[in-house]
Amino acid sequence: MIQKPVLLHGRGIRADSIKEFNEIQALKGQLGRFRMYKLWENFFA
Repeated sequence: MIQKPVLLHGRGIRADSIKEFNEIQALKGQLGRFRMYKLWENFFA
């Protein structure tokens, strides 16, 4: 289950941390997608 950033506020995590976390997640998502394309290329090569 994905936790909403709102829930994290109650645990002393600043908005900056959440923004940074979201940016990291977005980057991971982009890299993950790129890696998947590469894997599929290798798989079908």
